Amino acid sequence: MHQAKLTRPNATAQRADAGRMAWPGSALLLAAIVAVFAISCAPADAHPAAFAFQPITIQRINLPSSITGARWPGFAADNQHLLFFSSDELWITSLHGTDVHCLSCGAANDPEVPNSADFASPFPDGKRVLIEEDFQPGTSKMAVLDCQPSVDDCTRKQILPVNVSAAEPATIPPGGAVSTPQQTIFAGSYHAKLSPDGKYVAFSVFRSDAFEMMVVGKLERNGGEYVVADPRVINPPAPTSPFDRKVADWSDSSALTEFKAFTNGGADATYVEVGGPSIMSTQVWSVNLATGKRTQLTDNPDWNEDNGMSPDGRFLSLYSERTLHFIDWEGGLVPVRDFIDTPAAAMSAGAVGGLAGCEGPMWLLPPTGDDGGSLAGQPIVDYKYSVPRVVDNLAGASQWSPNGTMIALASSTDGTARVAPRYILLAHLTGLKSTRPLQPVSSQPGSWAPSPTDYHGAMGYAGSVTLRGPGAGTVTVNYAPIDGAFAGHWSETYTNYSANGRDFVNGTVTIDGTALAGTYSEHLKMTGADTGSDNTDLTFGPGVSGHASSTYDGHTITGPPSYAVRDAQGGPSSPCPRVHAPKLHIRTTRLRRGVYRVTVTASVAGVGPAETLVSTQPVDGATLTFGRRTTHTGSNGVATVHRLRSRWLRVSAGDTLVPSSVRLILSSPHTSR
Repeated sequence: MHQAKLTRPNATAQRADAGRMAWPGSALLLAAIVAVFAISCAPADAHPAAFAFQPITIQRINLPSSITGARWPGFAADNQHLLFFSSDELWITSLHGTDVHCLSCGAANDPEVPNSADFASPFPDGKRVLIEEDFQPGTSKMAVLDCQPSVDDCTRKQILPVNVSAAEPATIPPGGAVSTPQQTIFAGSYHAKLSPDGKYVAFSVFRSDAFEMMVVGKLERNGGEYVVADPRVINPPAPTSPFDRKVADWSDSSALTEFKAFTNGGADATYVEVGGPSIMSTQVWSVNLATGKRTQLTDNPDWNEDNGMSPDGRFLSLYSERTLHFIDWEGGLVPVRDFIDTPAAAMSAGAVGGLAGCEGPMWLLPPTGDDGGSLAGQPIVDYKYSVPRVVDNLAGASQWSPNGTMIALASSTDGTARVAPRYILLAHLTGLKSTRPLQPVSSQPGSWAPSPTDYHGAMGYAGSVTLRGPGAGTVTVNYAPIDGAFAGHWSETYTNYSANGRDFVNGTVTIDGTALAGTYSEHLKMTGADTGSDNTDLTFGPGVSGHASSTYDGHTITGPPSYAVRDAQGGPSSPCPRVHAPKLHIRTTRLRRGVYRVTVTASVAGVGPAETLVSTQPVDGATLTFGRRTTHTGSNGVATVHRLRSRWLRVSAGDTLVPSSVRLILSSPHTSR
């Protein structure tokens, strides 16, 4: 296979203000939306990045038969125990499946909600845990479990509710480009996580002008409860008036955003953004809480969302459907900045997000992300078994062990995290040494972050605005909300619009309906340095129907695929695609008689702007076996083999990379078969 580099200017420069199209949020978002409306209404190779695959072994921790299913596992602060949920109660187990017992059962103020996703964020003192139920009809369901003398020995316990009212004002006065009052649709501290120092909490709140408003506030004890004090909004900036012509402010504040995790000792926070720089694209971003500076971490055309940074800052664990073509067909591949995506993102979450049986695995990436989409990362898939499947884990940072060498995995026998087995899977990164977490810093947002009543998202605006493209042309956006972002009519028309002065977009996108159901139409054509077209007409709710076709730089994708059409039980009507464990690739070079240089790599296909490239990375710590002797590769995937007596060289690297072997012939270099 020939080598072809993915050049950075072409792949990423245009994405500074234009991106790919993909799909919004998860099935959890659908549950929240329902609650809201119940109350309210032979490819080429990409060049390797500075990232090496790791040997990973998968440990299965069996639990007692009294456990109906273990969901959303995460580590306790002591590095020796795991927290998990079963029947909407918080449980604890040792890393060997012993001393399993319920922590929240029987306590007053237990925020359990049936069939909800659950979050547990341990405090660093080892005595408390922040608990949140993600499906919250009517009022927020967040509380602090206080154990004495410790969480692992919870002899005396109490659960104290968390008062989040300061972050959820019932009415938001007009401001920015919004001329009418907006509202918090109903209380909802979604995806709540605790900062590394245990002093701040972050979550998302449903609002009519932003769909989800991301909040960071100080968590303080006040008598028999905790309160969220001085809440600050960390959403991207919104336009300051109807006459504001900042393209990014109109675009980013009309995207759907959702808080995900604190990172880098609490200095930064990650979130998912659907739309904004990339029309109908679901990407992970990071924001520095002190300065408000934002960094895009993923740029793969498919769904990228829940994530956690290792406590030492060495790795990012990411839930992603990359390489599966799960939702990239919805928006297409043609990159262009968007200004109205939130309603379609919500519709799509309900229509496609419920297909949890098609969920992909967690992926391992460097802390900087996927290198502008050119790096696939390492899928955490056990090559020996098709069952159990590793699926999405919403635990954020606590999915990582405090010493940075293990990842708690949500797993399933049928591909849905909601039908969990009576065991927990642990991924051991066996080549890593234990480390200390980064020193915690304050997660207090800087003065750039407004209060909830001072933030005004563009989706609350009613009217039309014409914006000039940074490179050329214009886009005219029409906002006709009936209920903010939750119902209305929206359109955007591009006329020779260019983000970079090289690529020009013409055409129209329209969205009509509610966050539960509606239509999405996109007909765009790009000319210039890159060429392509999107022709999409979809109807969402409760499933998806219609047709989508996208061509970009000569590569075409179409949809919906057959598995996206639901059967009578609401599941996929055909088998879902699967991510398979990559196979190790061996290249040998004879240096002199009996001495070889061995390079071990692994590859994942389906990356790059048009999903046509292959990401090839070295394998760090791979075990080379020749006869009775062994050696290991370095971080560059290279090892030197001396005094070779066996012609067969075998290579392995844990449970997530398929072993390989090669028969050495003395005359020339060779590759594995």
